[in-house]
Amino acid sequence: MFGEFIAALEPLADDRDQTLAEVLWRVLHGLAALTCGDRLRASHHKARLDLLIARLV
Repeated sequence: MFGEFIAALEPLADDRDQTLAEVLWRVLHGLAALTCGDRLRASHHKARLDLLIARLV
């Protein structure tokens, strides 16, 4: 499954495809864990995702 994640990011990654995938996986995991634990402001959920997407593209 992680190989598919790496492949999906390949167009954005240049020669750092695995590193980008690891960093993004970690960011997504952190956001999920903090959101589930009610440790982030729910009112800013969309803004966090928009920022993450904007930095990737």
